[in-house]
Amino acid sequence: MINTFTAAVLSLLTAAGMIVSPLKGKIKDPTPPPDTAQTEEQVPEKPAEPPVTETPEASEPETPAPETPEVTPAPETPAPETPEVTPAPETPEVTPAPETPVIPAPGEEDPLYSSESDTQTPPETPAESGETDPIYTSEFDLTQFDCKKQGYGMGHEVDSENVPKGAEDFNGAYSEFDAYALNNTDGIILTFDNGYENGLTAGILDTLKDKGVKAIFFVTGDYVSDNKKLVQRMIDEGHIIGNHGMDHESLPDLSYAEICDELMSLHNLVKDEFGYEMSYMRPPKGEFSEASLAAAQNLGYTTLLWSFAYVDWEQSNQPSEEFAFDKICDCVHPGEIALLHAVSSANAEVLPEVIDYVRSLGLDFEIPETTPAELTIFVKPDSAHRIYSVSPFCACA
Repeated sequence: MINTFTAAVLSLLTAAGMIVSPLKGKIKDPTPPPDTAQTEEQVPEKPAEPPVTETPEASEPETPAPETPEVTPAPETPAPETPEVTPAPETPEVTPAPETPVIPAPGEEDPLYSSESDTQTPPETPAESGETDPIYTSEFDLTQFDCKKQGYGMGHEVDSENVPKGAEDFNGAYSEFDAYALNNTDGIILTFDNGYENGLTAGILDTLKDKGVKAIFFVTGDYVSDNKKLVQRMIDEGHIIGNHGMDHESLPDLSYAEICDELMSLHNLVKDEFGYEMSYMRPPKGEFSEASLAAAQNLGYTTLLWSFAYVDWEQSNQPSEEFAFDKICDCVHPGEIALLHAVSSANAEVLPEVIDYVRSLGLDFEIPETTPAELTIFVKPDSAHRIYSVSPFCACA
C-alpha cells in the first residue's frame, strides 16, 4: 500500500517536473523511505517505473545565415583621356606682291594705254567708286598744327664742318613730319628744280651719266606734260622724280583738300604716264607751315628742302661760270642737299668741274632709295620714322 502510494507520488512528482533529467541532477524524494525494520515482512516493491524524464523540446539549432562576402567594388577604370587636339596652325594670309609697273622704253607705247586698245578708261578713283580711301580723306584735321606760313632759308651761319645752322635747326624742328633740309649721312644729294625747260636738261643728264652721278629732279605739272621724253630718260637712267606741285602753288595757302589736289594730281599724272610712284616732295617757292608738312606726310611724302642754294634761276641775269663754280664749291659740306635750277646755263657749264672737286674732298654724291622702307637715310639715329604707303588716288573733297 505504501509502496503503491510512493510510486504514485513519484509519478506525480515526475509529471510535475520535480525530477529532472539526469543531465541536470536528481531531486530527492522529500518523504523518507519507510523503515524496513518496522515492517514485519518485506514485500517486494514493485519496481518503480522509470522516471519520466522531461525531454526538453528539441530546438532547431540556429543555422547562421551564410555571411555575404563583402563585395569589393571593382576599381574604377578611368576613362581614357581624349588627347587634346592641337589646332592646325593658321595658314598666314599671303599678300600678293605688288605688280611691277611696266615702263615702256623710249619711243615705245605704254602697254596700259596702247593704241591697240579700243577703250582706254582709267581706273575709278575711290571718290568715283563710292569708297573712302583711308589715307586720302578730307577729314584730316590740320587745325591741330601750326598754320603759320614760313619761307625757308638756311642762313649764313655755319658750324666747323661748314654745315648751315639753319638746315640743322630745320631738321630738329620738323623731322617728325618727315621733312629734312640736311642728309643724315656725309653723302651729298644733288637736286634740280625743273619748273620749265629751256634746253639745258639733256646736257645735264649727259654730264651725270658720264660722271656716274644720280640726282633728284623735282618737276611740275607743266614740265611733265611738255617734256615726257626727258622725264622718261630721267627714270630710265636711275634718277629720282620728285613732286614740285602740279601748279607750283604755295602749300600753306591751301586747305587740306587743295593740298591733296596740288600734290596728288601730279602724283597720278606721273604714275599714269610712266608707271612711276613719287615719294619725295619739295614745297613750291620753299614756303611751308607745320600744317602743310603734316598734310604732305599724311599723303605719304617725305619733304626735302636744301642746305645749299643760290640765285641761279634768273635767265636774264646769269652769273659767270667762275662765280657759279666758286659759290657752289665754297659751300660744300657733309650731308649737303644741294639745290640747283636746271634753267641755269652757268650751272650746266660748271657741273663737271663741281663733281670732280667734291670728290677731291673725299666726299661723293648719293640719292636715297625710292622704296619707303629705305627713307631712313634722312632720319637721325634717335628718331622714330613713320612709313606710309602711297596710293595713286586722292579722295579729297
